[in-house]
Amino acid sequence: MANFEDPFEEKLDFTPDEIGEETTGQIQAEAKQEPEPQDKPDISLPDKYRGKSVEDVAKMHQELEKLNSRQAQEVGEHRT
Repeated sequence: MANFEDPFEEKLDFTPDEIGEETTGQIQAEAKQEPEPQDKPDISLPDKYRGKSVEDVAKMHQELEKLNSRQAQEVGEHRT
């Protein structure tokens, strides 16, 4: 039968003090360099979408998809 070793029970060859301040400082410096999330993204919208809710824009998109489908069907009928 196989004998499995628990990787968390391994004895480490160093103590946390031996890691050094340099590594800890590097991690803290990298954490500080991450950009902070912006509250509102800087997106320029066309005038026809400004002031509209997400639901309104979704409805506009669905209506355009219906129109596109209907026109594609008409083109297909004329080609045959």
